[in-house]
Amino acid sequence: MLGASLVAPEVPAPPEQPRLEWVAPTGCPDASRGAEQLAGFLGGRVLGVPARVELVTHASGHVATVTVDGASRTLESEDCETLARAAALVVAVSVDPVATAAVVLRERELGAGRESGSELDAQGPGSREVSRERPASEREPEPRRRATPPRADMPPHADPHETPSGPAHWLGASGGVGLAIVPALTGAVRLGYAHQRGALRLQAEATYATPRTITYPAEPEIGGRFQSVVVGVRACFAPAAGRVTVPLCGGLEGGAILGHGIGVANTRSPVGAWIGGLAGAAARVRVHPRVALVAGADLLVALWRPAFHVGARETLFRAAPVGLRALAGLELRLR
Repeated sequence: MLGASLVAPEVPAPPEQPRLEWVAPTGCPDASRGAEQLAGFLGGRVLGVPARVELVTHASGHVATVTVDGASRTLESEDCETLARAAALVVAVSVDPVATAAVVLRERELGAGRESGSELDAQGPGSREVSRERPASEREPEPRRRATPPRADMPPHADPHETPSGPAHWLGASGGVGLAIVPALTGAVRLGYAHQRGALRLQAEATYATPRTITYPAEPEIGGRFQSVVVGVRACFAPAAGRVTVPLCGGLEGGAILGHGIGVANTRSPVGAWIGGLAGAAARVRVHPRVALVAGADLLVALWRPAFHVGARETLFRAAPVGLRALAGLELRLR
């Protein structure tokens, strides 16, 4: 006996296609606007891989984190509308660069055509020349556009405002105050070099402390004038959040305390060696891909402390066992 089933066979649901996940704060283009921009760049093509765009607002502007098929990159801009369009463009280029290039070129040509039409309309009705489109057989072939090769130091589709990737080499200059080595508040000037790879940062620097006069309390006219020059190395762990990096460092310093006696005949200019360890913390704010503002403080612990005296008198001072130094300045990226 033949029978008909009243229950339709179950058909497995088609797999869900990858979609664009778009997260944006108030005031920035929302998810529907982002999807619209992406669809325009893809020219109707389907998004073949999962993609996510997250827009975040900072005090200095806006930051977009674009993730396509597991690979991420960061973009920055002061205008959120421009940043959102750039993020959609990055997704489109990652999915189908050829189709995206065709859409962008077509938009550029349409924009140029609208500008030409505006100039023709501006000639007014008194113009006798009538513009007409020549047949295809009469048109001259357009010259082929030569693609501009990407810069050697910039990967394809790189944002020129984004910090170059890879190891970084920085030169820095800073100034401030210190109560270290010599037991008196002094000015301090530092020149330094830093090599950074990811969160690891290695620094070499030279620090000069300005001269200060120290005298005997009972004989204020007798004493000496002292200054110091030290060089140091430090290793830092430098976690970053957007444009801000916070290096946490430890290292060693060593150098000379230069003295010159005052208030007595036959003065001498002794030199004492100083060695110490340091621990420091700083805040670096990148204001340009190759410029950063830096402010930080160091705690110094003496490992070798020279002492000074004038003639047969008692010790005038001994280098401080612990000191502090606070500096601020800028760094320039070499490459």
